[in-house]
Amino acid sequence: AYMREAQIDAAAQVSGTAAAPGNCMDSALGRLRPEQAGLIRRVDLDERPRAEVANDLGITVNALGVRLHRARMALK
Repeated sequence: AYMREAQIDAAAQVSGTAAAPGNCMDSALGRLRPEQAGLIRRVDLDERPRAEVANDLGITVNALGVRLHRARMALK
């Protein structure tokens, strides 16, 4: 869902139909703790594999799932 929104926002920016909607996600993520925003960007927006992100952070995939869930709840 997040990726589709980012693609729609990017297309709108390229076409010049809207400038502000592209900033919505950045604005919302800017209100989160940097660690939470980073997780959402990497997993949801950049679509990086959870195993890769967990390995980069030195945690298990299950621990990543918990952190990602908390980040998404904070985003809501």
